[in-house]
Amino acid sequence: MQYFELKADVEPKVIGLVKGIRQLTGSDLYLTENQWHKEIFHVLPRIDRKNWWKNWASYKQYAAHPLVGLELQKKGKLTDYMEFNIRGFYVSEKLKNILEESHLPPHVFQPTVITSLKTGEPIHGYYWFAYDYDWGDETIDFSKSEFTTDKHEAKYGKKFTVNSYDDYINVFYETGEALSARKIVFNQNFDWELDLVAVQFMLTRTYISERLLKKWQGAGIIGYIARSPEVVKASAEKFNDIYSELVFE
Repeated sequence: MQYFELKADVEPKVIGLVKGIRQLTGSDLYLTENQWHKEIFHVLPRIDRKNWWKNWASYKQYAAHPLVGLELQKKGKLTDYMEFNIRGFYVSEKLKNILEESHLPPHVFQPTVITSLKTGEPIHGYYWFAYDYDWGDETIDFSKSEFTTDKHEAKYGKKFTVNSYDDYINVFYETGEALSARKIVFNQNFDWELDLVAVQFMLTRTYISERLLKKWQGAGIIGYIARSPEVVKASAEKFNDIYSELVFE
């Protein structure tokens, strides 16, 4: 199955805002009422330098409660797909219904009230769609995968290799910086029927299956961009960025 990189649309005619500005923002209430969320993403990484990321990978931790104080920018347009948080994205009732019929990792739909900055009125019918991020310890063949090691060669030497999950995570524990992946090879333990794939550390974006993408396209879902591996690779080469190839064996 082919997977497509998922990201928010930035086209002004779709989202109502100039490129680079998201539709959703946080009010003063957001800053004061979501302290539990701030603790996970901003406090714990300083306190527990080794295990903070486990909370980031589990929706039961990073999305334990709905976030309050979200606002729609004055010129922002509502779309079915909207991004705001470090993890997950916001979906309309229409998109939620499609996702509920899909094959997903463990997840939750947290009902969310958004306030319109233009009218001051509450907007209902949106959900924070949050899901688990795969650690890769059981589903990735590290001996066949490829990683960018140049930032770590000063410590480990130019010939150091990553052959297991333990090798990979120990580099992070010892240096505080995870290795970026050029190629991720998923093994037989990976659920090949998943419609959504997210991997802690190794992938910076979430991916959706071609099957799910066709459902979105057929239903007229708006607010997202789904980029094929060819497009992602071409963009990475153009901007000298890291391209992560996904291989399923």
